[in-house]
Amino acid sequence: MKRARPRRGKKRFRIPPLLSVTVLVILVVGAVAIAAYLHRPTEEVPPSQETSTSPQHMEITDTDTQTSSTLSEVDTDTDLPETTSSSEASVSDTDTDTTTDTGTASTDKEVVVTTIIPPPNDGTSKKIAFTFDDGPHFNFTRQIAEEFVKYGGKCTYFVVGNRVKGSNGEAMAYAASLGHEIGSHSFTHTANFKTCGTEVYDSELRQAHDAIQSAIGVAPTLMRPPGGNITKDRIAASQYSIIMWNVDPHDWQYKKVSEANVTTIVNNVLGHVTDGDIILMHDIYENTAEAVKILLPMLKDAGYEFVTVSELLGDYKAPGIRYHNAY
Repeated sequence: MKRARPRRGKKRFRIPPLLSVTVLVILVVGAVAIAAYLHRPTEEVPPSQETSTSPQHMEITDTDTQTSSTLSEVDTDTDLPETTSSSEASVSDTDTDTTTDTGTASTDKEVVVTTIIPPPNDGTSKKIAFTFDDGPHFNFTRQIAEEFVKYGGKCTYFVVGNRVKGSNGEAMAYAASLGHEIGSHSFTHTANFKTCGTEVYDSELRQAHDAIQSAIGVAPTLMRPPGGNITKDRIAASQYSIIMWNVDPHDWQYKKVSEANVTTIVNNVLGHVTDGDIILMHDIYENTAEAVKILLPMLKDAGYEFVTVSELLGDYKAPGIRYHNAY
């Protein structure tokens, strides 16, 4: 008789105790984290802290890529003061307005002039010569030329030869047609006539001479060296009368367009001018042209006559001599 086999039940799957504890801990931690998240206080992120990189939220802060509407005070019409060496700067030969400041100096408003010139007691006329360097300038050279004509006067332009072309050259020719005098101010305004070699010196004068004569049909007889720099030997041997100045209103220092700067230029002239003076100015600046519009009627009322340098010097004018004024 066979022994009955014991009945085997199904084997149950048992979870190890350590795994159970681990799962329980994970569930508890997850529940706590979810609860904390759901009950967190809400905060708005300030707009300045947004991190969006979409185009509508991006702001260009690289100032080197920004373009200003005001031309810099770089003047490609380079403002070399006549009292310094000319070897460090040159005058641009462009035909466009290269003054560096925008805006217009208005003479409609009252200009406060601090220096008043008394009229001559004997009623006689006093003569002065206005001179304008570093041009010609297509706009301001014309304006100045026309302003002198209004008051029955003339002036002298010392032009840079490489600017005598295009609209600038036309402006110079127009001024000459009105009776104004044209003198040489070298060809490039870069050579120092005290230190440059003979070849450079001769070339600067020859090219400027040819440019002026070609434009107006008259050869210049006057020359103003760049920066006023020239040796005594070169003066003595020159075919030109060397023209300096004795009144300098420093208009090149006040080229930023403003009524205040125009007034300063006016006062700088009125505070120093006397009979027989040669006045140094620059026809490449708007403020200078505006100052001329104020100066001429005032000086006219004070008994002054506006003449060219050659008219001021008269019979005393001769080549190979340097002049600062008429006396």
